[in-house]
Amino acid sequence: MFLLITGGEPLIHPDFDDMWKYAHKLGFKLSLFSNGSLFSERYIDLLREFPPEVVEVSVYSTKEDVHKAITGRGLYTEVKNLTMLKGYVEKLVVKTPLLSLNVDEIGTIQGIANRHELSFRMDAIVHPTLNQNTSPTKFRVPYKVAAQLAMEDPEMQRQLRHSFSHNTLPFATDGLKFPCSAGKYSFHVDPEGYLNLCSIYRNTDLNLHEMPFSDAWRDLSILGASPCGEIKIKCDTCRLKCICPNCPAVSRLFGEDERYIDTFVCNYTAELARIAGIV
Repeated sequence: MFLLITGGEPLIHPDFDDMWKYAHKLGFKLSLFSNGSLFSERYIDLLREFPPEVVEVSVYSTKEDVHKAITGRGLYTEVKNLTMLKGYVEKLVVKTPLLSLNVDEIGTIQGIANRHELSFRMDAIVHPTLNQNTSPTKFRVPYKVAAQLAMEDPEMQRQLRHSFSHNTLPFATDGLKFPCSAGKYSFHVDPEGYLNLCSIYRNTDLNLHEMPFSDAWRDLSILGASPCGEIKIKCDTCRLKCICPNCPAVSRLFGEDERYIDTFVCNYTAELARIAGIV
């Protein structure tokens, strides 16, 4: 069983140490997503003694003014602190969102990861906020530029081809509103204790403070197995659907119903497939 602890920034929680030790003791395969700002000797020692499988640290920019424009804060990520976990953590990742503000730095950030012998991951898809504020999407890079940058990574191409040729989820997806693992063998719990399909598709009625997990999971599973009906027929019949992240959760972020298709995501996926030689 996998448990990803993320945020916001999870290390600011006053009980993080106790929660982390408890989850490790239960035998979860742990992952930690952090911005790296609090990777002091104390937390390095904690993660060495109770190691996760994966630690991912976000690097938004190497420039003070750009970093502040993106995050509202000055530079704080210390990649060198991440290297102190080598030999303890199976996979250490530097990741960055691809934005119009930092597009000229992607090579530099990846170079930092390579120099420290860390994995690198770039995410080109910028979504609206959970309260349906679409302003972050104005920082998207044109989909052709984004796809070209993504496909410069041979490992990314390999993974894309593998995902396309091995679309073998352990359940049938045709005809489902949510053709993914959400509500089938994965879920998200938010800071208030609500059980959600995923970090994007939030629910308002399954609170683990008020009901046992078994009851909440039963109701969530029913939602996850909802039929798609006639919505998104274009997506349901698309040969690239196994590598495309378009879903009803994204539609909800745009304040639209489930028939809405984020054309950026659609075009970006098609361009990835074209460059990778899938189509």
